[in-house]
Amino acid sequence: MDSDVVVVGAGVAGLTCARALRRRGLDVRVLESGDVVGGRVRSERVDGFTLDRGFQLLNPAYPALRDVVDLGALRLQPFLAGVAVRRDDGLALLADPRRAPARLRETLGSG
Repeated sequence: MDSDVVVVGAGVAGLTCARALRRRGLDVRVLESGDVVGGRVRSERVDGFTLDRGFQLLNPAYPALRDVVDLGALRLQPFLAGVAVRRDDGLALLADPRRAPARLRETLGSG
């Protein structure tokens, strides 16, 4: 179990580091204490919703990001500036009226 480098943590930074070292020909071992990779950033499906756990700003304009991530494979899409609140009678939408004026009536009626 010898390796040239040991990377501690399989989060975004650890995996990116391990990948770069491996591309340079080093034997890399990644250690992770959690049950899955991703570190503080991951998505989970709960009751039909995709919930993001943790926070990671991903700016596709960063040149360094384009060097290590297949942005096309991520299928990035804009999303509504607002929040959907799950209630017993369904979802209540609260949207930013400056960015989603068509949702103003729905937002005002959300309770």
